[in-house]
Amino acid sequence: MTPEHSSEKGHFEQGRWVEGELPDAAGSASDEKAVDFGTRIEAVSADISRVIVDVISLGRDIIKSDEGRQHVESQAKKFGDDISATLYHLGNEATKSVEQALEKIKR
Repeated sequence: MTPEHSSEKGHFEQGRWVEGELPDAAGSASDEKAVDFGTRIEAVSADISRVIVDVISLGRDIIKSDEGRQHVESQAKKFGDDISATLYHLGNEATKSVEQALEKIKR
């Protein structure tokens, strides 16, 4: 036991050593602010509903506007280009691996 923790009747509380016994669970629970889970669940549910409405609204705006369609088209083209580049790279790596394996077999 370190000098600052010399008492056997002590405990840590919020990162500090406190002399004395631990308070009982009932006492500490009554000291803390009671949580109304029903209210919290309702609030989070309302937030989620608002986000869903916002996402649907964004989707409609993207589809209805020329700028939105152009954005989707450019992202799709970029995605396609990325896939093509990846497949090309994988094909090159596979070809190299096969060539190396054939060279080992020939030796």
